[in-house]
Amino acid sequence: DFRMFRTDTLVWYSLQLSNGRECWVVTRRYSEFLRCHVKLLELFHREQLPTFPPKEPFWQRVFGGEATRDNWMEERYARLFGYIVGLLDIE
Repeated sequence: DFRMFRTDTLVWYSLQLSNGRECWVVTRRYSEFLRCHVKLLELFHREQLPTFPPKEPFWQRVFGGEATRDNWMEERYARLFGYIVGLLDIE
């Protein structure tokens, strides 16, 4: 299960993982997933990892309208989910 939570200024992502007996819920910001990705790049070749979703462009963060920013957050949420699914598929 992967969800996005928003406050007025922050976006959080919550990931629920289970091994069948135990369950873990991890809630992190985008920047924390990015730091994890950078650490993974130290262990794996870039081609072995799924593409990490980009940061929101500065001009959009500063000058973008609410609808544009909402669309960006939804798109990043979907791409971040795809990234996590890709990581879990690595053999």
